[in-house]
Formats: sequence, C-alpha cells, structure tokens
Amino acid sequence: ENCKAFGKLAKTMWSFYVFVATISFIYGAVNNYQDLGADLPLELGEHITGVYNNYLYVFGGKNFSGAYPGEDDEFNDRFWRLPLSSIQLSGTDDITHSLTADSWEEISVTKPSYGVSSTDANQFACKGQCYAQIDKYLYIVGAYTESTELRELTASDTIYRLDLSQDPPVFAAQGDFDSTAGYQAYGQCVTAINNVLYTAVGQSLQQGAEPHFESYTPSSNTQTSLTDYPSSTANFNAGCAGGATDDNKLWLLGGGLQPSVYASDYDISSQTWTTRSFNNPGAAFDTGSSGGNTRSRVETKCLASRYGDFIECAGGYGVSAPYDTAVIYDTTAYVNGASANKYSDLSVYIKSAGFNSISLLEDTTNYKAAELMIVTGGYGDASSGLAFPPALATVQYAVRYSDLPGPTVAPTKSPTKDPTKNPTEKPTQDPTCAGCTRAPSSSPTTAMPTESPIPTADPTASPPDAAGDSAGEICIMVSIVLALISVIIV
Repeated sequence: ENCKAFGKLAKTMWSFYVFVATISFIYGAVNNYQDLGADLPLELGEHITGVYNNYLYVFGGKNFSGAYPGEDDEFNDRFWRLPLSSIQLSGTDDITHSLTADSWEEISVTKPSYGVSSTDANQFACKGQCYAQIDKYLYIVGAYTESTELRELTASDTIYRLDLSQDPPVFAAQGDFDSTAGYQAYGQCVTAINNVLYTAVGQSLQQGAEPHFESYTPSSNTQTSLTDYPSSTANFNAGCAGGATDDNKLWLLGGGLQPSVYASDYDISSQTWTTRSFNNPGAAFDTGSSGGNTRSRVETKCLASRYGDFIECAGGYGVSAPYDTAVIYDTTAYVNGASANKYSDLSVYIKSAGFNSISLLEDTTNYKAAELMIVTGGYGDASSGLAFPPALATVQYAVRYSDLPGPTVAPTKSPTKDPTKNPTEKPTQDPTCAGCTRAPSSSPTTAMPTESPIPTADPTASPPDAAGDSAGEICIMVSIVLALISVIIV
C-alpha cells in the first residue's frame, strides 16, 4: 500500500513539474514582431508617439519618399490616435483585437505658442529618441522643423510639453514649466525614470561631441546639471532607458561614432558613469565602418520592460542600412560583465520608428505578467540594401512575458512568555482608595497532567512483516528519487 501511495505521489509530482517546465518555456520564449493590420494614415518616420488612457497618439515626423535626405521631405503637422481597448491577450504569444487602418482618428491640436514648432505649426521631427512620457505629460526635446536652417543638424534645447489627458491634447505655455534642456545639441537621448526627465549627450556642429547630462524634475520644476558623459566621442542618436527593475540606473545604448562601446550606465545614487565595452558584433549592438564613419546602432528607440529585467531597442541604423531586429538587452548580465542578449525579428528593416508598450496581464496568482511592444512606422523596407529607405505606415507588435516577484513570507515569531512561570508579585493600585494598594494575589497553581494509562498489547494484532516494510521503503526511496530527478530536469 505504501508503494502504491508513493508511486501516485511521484507521478503527480512529475506531471506538476512537466507542467511548470512547459509554462516556463512558453513564458520565456521571445516572440517575433507581427503586422498589427492597422497601418498609419500616413507613411511616417522621425515622428512622436505616446500612450495614455488606452490610446496610442502619433504626430509629427516626415513622410520621406526615399530620395536623398532634404529632397521630397514632407513634414507632417497632423495628429492621430488609435484606441487600444480592444486588444486582449490570446494564448501564449498573440493578441486578439478589432483594429484596422480605419480605426485611426484624426484630432485637432493647437500648435505650441513658442519655438520652431510654433513657426512651422505642429511640425516635430527627430531621428533618435527625443521624447519621453511622465504620466499624462509627453516631453519633446530639440525637435526640428521644415524651416530649421540645418534640419536634423540644428542644435536646440527647446522642450515642448503635451498634456495627453486633455481632449484634444494641449501644449503647455513656455512659462508653465522650465522649457529648456540645459544645453543645445542634436541627437540627444531622452528618457524618464522615477518621474524625472533625463536628457543625455548628443552632437553639435559648433562644439562637436556633447557630453552633457541634465535632469528635469517636474514636481519642483527644477533643472539640474549631472555628471558629464565620460567619452570625448559623440554618442548622438543613441537609445536610452531606465534600468528595468533597477530604477537607480540610466542606460545609454549604441549611438553614433561609438564603435566599441555598446552600453554605458549611469548610477543615479553615486552620480557616476560606467562604460560596458563588449567589442563583439554578436553583442547588443553591431558595429562597422564606412568611409571613416564608425558607429554602433543609431536612430533606435529603447524601452525598459514594465515587469522584467530587460531593455528592448527596436530597429536602428548600422553603417549603411537599417536593422530588422529588436535587441532585448539583459541589464543584469551586463552589470555582471557578460552579454546575454536576445533578438526579436521585425517584419521589416526600420529606423527612426515610434516605440511604445502597454500592459496586457498582471497575474498575481501565478506571478506572471505580459506587455505588448508596439512599433509604428519608421524608415525601412523589406530589404536591407537601401541607405535612405522610404517612410512606412506599418504598425508591428510583439508580446513579452515576465515573472512577477512572489510573496514574501514573514517568519513565524516564537512565543516570548513562559506559561509555567509565576507572575511578578507586584502590588497594584486600589481604585477604590486613593493612595492605597492591594496585596499581590497568590501565584496560580499549575494543574498536574493526568497520568495516561500504559497501553496494553493487542493480542489479535499480526506480527510486523519485515519483508513488506523493506519493499515499502524501497518504493518510497524510488519515488523520492524520481521526484528529485524531475525537479533537476525542470
């Protein structure tokens, strides 16, 4: 009977661990990007995107036809939004939704009251990551327009703030907040960590490499100069993001004229930079050289996972053409001196695309979470041979899974009182007589336990079967070994 019971236990444990292994494999898989089937109303690259209250907002950018930059550029001054409420998680790697190209809604937004985007009404363009969102506010740093003299090479420190909670969204006035970034450059990287806006590095024709690093705290309307980036080599049009689950770090990823530096991180507490150099084309960012111009991946956009310990950077530009992959960048491995990145295929080669994410699942029972990565438009093509590919209207998506932290079990406290000890015999105040005290009560007596009768042998009981017990013990041991093996395999 013992053998049968423990055999069933081992079988149950084996089934459980196979189930856990299957779920772990599914949740750990890297899904490639797919076409959402809800193309943008206009082919766009270098545009601005934001997500708020189940809407994806898209505006600005350029409808570039694929000629040499500067020729046939059509700056976009229109705003659209896409409702996301119909998107639901389906299975382990996909979604269901009711979206089509007709689901986009055009909205009318009043232009800013200052800056070049006021002169060229509602034009905003930037090749790299020039914007970030803090709650309802979308901040745009250093965007250029049609009449900007040097176009994307124009250094700027202007910040615009768009309130996405308004319907339609509303731009802040110049005096409503500190609307300058603290230094002029192009190709800055902008991100938000713990409700603080960070603007890092860049390039200018006047100064060359810009190592500046600034933060803006909206709650106090305070602009702060931070520790400069240590490299004298320009790092323009890089990607950047917070440290995923470690929100004490800012990561700067890729960037122009950085052939060997794939990643640098800034520790917010100690205010120090650390350069992570992995001179390996198979690492996070491929490199190359063309005409003396060396670079790692540029014109990409990066997002920290909402739940996992990774940062994802979508597309970007190498030496001569865009990439057709998104890098899923393991920050923990890089801090420990290793590269453990993954790649996810995009449906087309792209650079200067929009990149956002939304939450799909927070399962606090099984401690699993899922988010949807959304890539909009960008310059790209189905092949990699175009140095200046046209703008696209494609909207791509991929599902990402992460583990949530499990519950913290509080240790059980041991009792501190010994019930067998007598209470302290201390006089107590008599409430019926001011200044009087009562005599201490006598110590309680401890009841003696009733003596249990000695059990007598049952004359009808069968003698123990030594052989049966030995067989049962063997079955138990085999069952335990099988269970342990299943745990090791998982």
